[in-house]
Amino acid sequence: ASDPLFGNWSGSIAKGAGCPAALPASAGWTGTIRRNAIGQAELVISVPSVGVVNQTVPLIVSGNNIQFAVQIDTVYTFLATLAADRRSFTGTFSGGGCSGTWNGTR
Repeated sequence: ASDPLFGNWSGSIAKGAGCPAALPASAGWTGTIRRNAIGQAELVISVPSVGVVNQTVPLIVSGNNIQFAVQIDTVYTFLATLAADRRSFTGTFSGGGCSGTWNGTR
């Protein structure tokens, strides 16, 4: 409970090379990182502009690195490195020939 990673987050996603025209150039996201009933980290994420609302996905946390996958028009893998205080991050995503960047703050 004392880890600042857990709680409410928000940020933006910016598409880069190879992304479908149907995806917006940038999109806001919100989410909550929490522990599930068996103690594993998970992310409940919403990206309303692409139809993702309260989707729960497993979150892999390794030191200050996080990773998860989410289905939008294809499966995208999101990777990020947390800041030293674990209250912000920057990262990249890729899937289906599309890539881009994303960020978040708590």
